Amino acid sequence: MLTAFLVAVWVFRDVDKPGEVIVAVLGSIGAAVGTLAGFVAGAKVGSEGRDKAEDRAEKAQQKYNAIVETNPPSIVDQARSDPRYHHLFD
Repeated sequence: MLTAFLVAVWVFRDVDKPGEVIVAVLGSIGAAVGTLAGFVAGAKVGSEGRDKAEDRAEKAQQKYNAIVETNPPSIVDQARSDPRYHHLFD
């Protein structure tokens, strides 16, 4: 940002109203930098959220496997035939 300010001051030093031009240039640069910073931060947060969701899904699958492996098959058959849970086995 400082470099952009210095370049803008040097480039527009001979303009009638350099302050207005410099503010316009820096506003555009600031908007671009802010947009890129928001994109990077959003991608990082989204990635962390996806990782947490994948961890929760894996843990739920492990719990399901443990229940299925330690109980008789009739328990799973009962859950499949129960109208409240049949959609989980489609």
